[in-house]
Amino acid sequence: GHYGRARGYLERALGVAEGLGDRWLASEAHLLLSRTHRAAGAYEGALRDGLAALGQKRAVGDPLGEAYALNNLGLIDHDPHSGGEALAYYLEGLAIAERLGNRRCQMVLLGNLGELYADLGDAEKALVYTERSLALSEAIGSQQTLAISLEGLGTLYALLGDPDAALAHYERALALRERLGDKQGQASSLHALG
Repeated sequence: GHYGRARGYLERALGVAEGLGDRWLASEAHLLLSRTHRAAGAYEGALRDGLAALGQKRAVGDPLGEAYALNNLGLIDHDPHSGGEALAYYLEGLAIAERLGNRRCQMVLLGNLGELYADLGDAEKALVYTERSLALSEAIGSQQTLAISLEGLGTLYALLGDPDAALAHYERALALRERLGDKQGQASSLHALG
C-alpha cells in the first residue's frame, strides 16, 4: 500500500536501467511502475508506463514479457471501463502465451478473460474461460489463482441460475483461502456467500 515509495524506487531503478542502456531492465521497471500506478488508481500513469513496457518488450524480443505487458494493459482498460481494448489486449496476450506454451501466463489471461466476459454480461463465454483457468490453476498448483477461479465460477453459476453450484464453488474458495491465510480473499468469499 506504499505506492508513493514504490514509485520512487521504481523510478530510480528505471533511471539506472536507462543509464546502463539495459532495455530489458527498463521494460521491467516500466511494467512494475504501470502496475503500481494502477494499484493506486492512477490510470493515466499506468497506461503511459504500460505502453512503454509493451513497446520495450517487443523491441528486446521478450515474448513472455510482451504477453504479461498485454495482460497489464488489459487490466488497465478493464478496471474503469470494461472496454473493448481490454478484450483485444487479453486475447493477444493469450495467443502469445499459448504459442510459448507458458501455462502460468495462460492461466492468468484466461482468468482475466473470464472476469471480463462476466462483466460484459456474457456468462457462457465467461464460464468457458474461467473453467480453463481453473484447470490450469489445479495443474500448476497455483492456490491463489485456484481460489480466484473458484469464486469466479461461483459468481457465474449464480448468474446462470444454479445457486447450489454457486454455493459449492464459493465454499471451496473460502476453505482454500482460510488454509492459505488469505484474509482479503476470505472477506471476498464471505461477501460472495452472503
